[in-house]
Amino acid sequence: MSLKYCLKSIAKYAIFPVQDIIGLDENSRINLPGHEFDNNWSWEMLDFDDFRKYIKEFKKLM
Repeated sequence: MSLKYCLKSIAKYAIFPVQDIIGLDENSRINLPGHEFDNNWSWEMLDFDDFRKYIKEFKKLM
């Protein structure tokens, strides 16, 4: 589902995974439901500098 579509809804709030905002692919998923892996729920964003760039672009969609 497109982030733009969600932002244009009448919902009071929209919550997006950081991975979607910064455009990461499925290799950066935070978990795989129904699977137990050592790295499930272990994704970390290590560099907030890049995030700041992406969030500025993301705000333009709103």
